[in-house]
Amino acid sequence: MTPPINGADSLFTATGDTHVRIRRNFANAFSDKALREQSKIIEGYIELLLQRLRRVTAKSASGEVDLAKFFGYLSLDVYADLMFGESFHGLEGDNEHSWILGFFLGAKFGSVRNSIQRFHPLEVVFGWIFLRLTSKKRTHNWKVATDRITYRLEMGDLGSERSDFVSPIIGNVNGGNGITRKELITNGLAIVIAGCQLPTVALATSCYFLMKYPETMAILTKEVRSYYSEDNDIDVQSTLGLPYLEAVINETLRIHHPTPNQLPRNVPPEGAAIAGQWIPGGTVIGMAVQAAQTSPLNFFEPKVFHPERFLPKSHSLYDARFATDKKEAFLSLSRLGREIVWVERHSWP
Repeated sequence: MTPPINGADSLFTATGDTHVRIRRNFANAFSDKALREQSKIIEGYIELLLQRLRRVTAKSASGEVDLAKFFGYLSLDVYADLMFGESFHGLEGDNEHSWILGFFLGAKFGSVRNSIQRFHPLEVVFGWIFLRLTSKKRTHNWKVATDRITYRLEMGDLGSERSDFVSPIIGNVNGGNGITRKELITNGLAIVIAGCQLPTVALATSCYFLMKYPETMAILTKEVRSYYSEDNDIDVQSTLGLPYLEAVINETLRIHHPTPNQLPRNVPPEGAAIAGQWIPGGTVIGMAVQAAQTSPLNFFEPKVFHPERFLPKSHSLYDARFATDKKEAFLSLSRLGREIVWVERHSWP
């Protein structure tokens, strides 16, 4: 990964005890309790999204809307608000958002770079070119992150007044087992950029599948409309009681996970036995999420969108054809921050 400009590691680059320490400091910011306290902030941005979509559709002669772009606006504003104390105001007004446009370009560029990294010395040459080409933009992004983290720290611990990612750790900044100010800046930028990718991809993909499978859309629509009488009744907590909605989310993540490639892990120096095979120490290993979740060895009709496979046996739409599916091969969003993804998706039925 690209080394941080300020020399401080993030959750995505730190190793060993440093990674454990940083993760421990952020754990409370992403807990179930924090999620409940943050839900009102998130719901406010979902309302801004709906207002923006109404304005866009009213101006569109064809009625077509790039939902992925606006889901990106939503996710970025939510993460920026919770990390920096203020959003990027991407949903307000009618302007394009440079961070989101850059994010989509960066995602494509990153895929190419990840592939080239496996071919030395191309990785060295390409890495040098990448750093040269992105130097000004990276410097600008770091300045933005530094200024915004400074602004958030000046706000102090807001306690119950306003729950976000910083309040639970603000007392540990520069403390013994806490994180340094530079680490907070690095992680602030990393979490906002990487974090907004997950809900953006998950939301866009679920909408694609719902439009591709109208019968599934009809079932979900019926569940939502029979559960709520008014739009204002929809909130994060109540949507957790919609089993078909949850099944749609899980099936979306199974077929098209936001992180479909391997999540690399280092084998300890002494080596380890994995799946009956001895792997030497220092080897980088990983499981390809997309391959595991769409393999006929693990799922019945793996390439077909079947939310029913995730329904409990007590549900009227439960289908026994999926009883032998190996659910342990399904990687939900177990990484730090998965709760935010679920909140945004549950609140967008």
